[in-house]
Amino acid sequence: MANGNARDSSATSAAVVRTAPPVREKRIKVCVRLRPFTKNEAVKAGGKAAWTWHENTIYQQIFPAQIPIRRLTGDKKSGGSTTSSSVGSTHPDSATLPSSYSFDYLYPPMSTTHEVYEETVKDAITGAMDGYHSSVFLYGQTGTGKTYTMQGTKTDPGIVQLSVQDIFNHVASHPDMEFLLRFSYLEIYNERIYDLLAAGAKAEVKIYEVSRNNTNSSNSNSNSNSNNSRDSSSSGPVKDVVIKGLREEIVVTMEHVLSLVEVGNQHRHMATTESNDQSSRSHVIFRMVIESQHKRSRDRNLNAPARSATLNLIDLAGSES
Repeated sequence: MANGNARDSSATSAAVVRTAPPVREKRIKVCVRLRPFTKNEAVKAGGKAAWTWHENTIYQQIFPAQIPIRRLTGDKKSGGSTTSSSVGSTHPDSATLPSSYSFDYLYPPMSTTHEVYEETVKDAITGAMDGYHSSVFLYGQTGTGKTYTMQGTKTDPGIVQLSVQDIFNHVASHPDMEFLLRFSYLEIYNERIYDLLAAGAKAEVKIYEVSRNNTNSSNSNSNSNSNNSRDSSSSGPVKDVVIKGLREEIVVTMEHVLSLVEVGNQHRHMATTESNDQSSRSHVIFRMVIESQHKRSRDRNLNAPARSATLNLIDLAGSES
């Protein structure tokens, strides 16, 4: 990937988390997407940028006029010495060396949401369809493109649209499986949880943690690179999160899900900031519970358990700090 420039604090970070991935695969992946300058930013920057990138690493740029150096001065008669600072040197001491940060993936300003999805998110969707809990969350300062990446537009689909499309493509391509998809849409605002699908006024819901016995046996194979291993391999009590009063819609088409997202978006807490005309003031969670079972198991009354996984797509509130 060629070198290029990126504005300071103009990056959206994404983390992809899966439980019990295939052997040798990382469970957590951290990705950074750099957005291009706006017209006003390009004028103010004057061709300079605070950061540059190469491959999967970003580097802080310090221009020579901004770099202080330490000069040794002293009184020859007294034998003492002091230090003073000046600017203009290209030889900074260790305290002024530029910072650099490396990530699993880094996407330059010319990248598309589809590229980001295919390389970093798609695997989590496949895992969720195979029974693994999966989460994707976006975080960064206000105006860095989090909601744009997650929600997209009608002409440039975001992670939500691309994920839903792949979910129903997976269902269509597995006629031997029976799927039940339950969708919910949550908002966390001022430490309270709201159901964005609730009719009328926002409905505040409560969250609880409950214990249950885990009696599932392990299907993992240490020599296999398939998606058959799960965290439910040991017996004993485990804890589940339950959201009391949450509305869950059984969905059967992509259009149904996206229409519910549109309804929920009308209930979100939004505000105008210095960086963004429409900035989300809350954390928003797109949640899909995916249950599946082989049809032959059901037809023959076999004891093969149904698989269940939760997919969370999370758009965190923007930060101005």
